[in-house]
Amino acid sequence: MRDADNLEAETKHVIDLYVKAFEVRKRLYTGYDEMWKPCRKEFRDYGSYLLFGNILAAAYRRTECLKYASCLMKLTDSLISVITLLREAEQYELALILGSELEIYRDIRRTGGAG
Repeated sequence: MRDADNLEAETKHVIDLYVKAFEVRKRLYTGYDEMWKPCRKEFRDYGSYLLFGNILAAAYRRTECLKYASCLMKLTDSLISVITLLREAEQYELALILGSELEIYRDIRRTGGAG
């Protein structure tokens, strides 16, 4: 298992704040206040979800921390539910993220989820 400290502490902290915010609301908002509560009501910027999906996949690969894999699975589930609203390029990006998710699942299955 790779150590979570491989991610620079500040970056990991910000990722963790977004993970917590997404886990609570199952949405990503366009803005948060200092208490990490949404300060803007817009949550349909699907490009942000796709970016976050890539970040979660990379964070899992660097740390093997299961919370990133778990959040990624919830995020892709949310995106699949709105797939007809995504542009073709966004659908392609989602397919790539789903491929990463499958690789992560295989890794967890192989290692027994030791992360």
